[in-house]
Amino acid sequence: ELGERDSRQAVREAEAEALEGKRRAALLRARELESEVRGLEERVTTLERKARGLRDAGAVQVAEHEAQELRDRISRGQDEEFRLLEDADRLQAEGARARAELVESLAELTRFRASVEADVAELRAQVAELEAERDQLLERVPSSTAEVYRKLLPARNGRAVCALKGTSCGGCGMVVPPNDRVGVVGCAKLVRCR
Repeated sequence: ELGERDSRQAVREAEAEALEGKRRAALLRARELESEVRGLEERVTTLERKARGLRDAGAVQVAEHEAQELRDRISRGQDEEFRLLEDADRLQAEGARARAELVESLAELTRFRASVEADVAELRAQVAELEAERDQLLERVPSSTAEVYRKLLPARNGRAVCALKGTSCGGCGMVVPPNDRVGVVGCAKLVRCR
């Protein structure tokens, strides 16, 4: 569960970073458009001055047509710039909300991690107590049996002795022969799986 929470936290962080990246990209594009619009406005001013100085009606009309096309481009650029600035404002608000959620989530994750660490410490203490109790009980078992038990314990991931489940070993699933089952059920002998 801790790993899942860490993963969710990483996803939240990535989402907050993505929102900030989109906001920056929108602002950068808005600045580029602003610069482009300024350049187009200067060209329109130049064309209008040029058109006033022309004597040929056809050349004046061409200059006015070109100036109108530039004004249309300016209008579209300003509209896009305005939309991008609105998007940047919206993304800034979403980013602030995401960062607030991120801070809250991080605090919760820190509390959960502390709880898990406390649980782990408690479980380790319980395991140590149980191991001490097991060692005391092994002192009462015949030495040959205790030796086999100690050898099997690490090899079987801490399960050196398993109960029967029907006719099979509860640890490995091997079918226990009938004669051996009688001894196990009567607690008269330990049977080692093959």
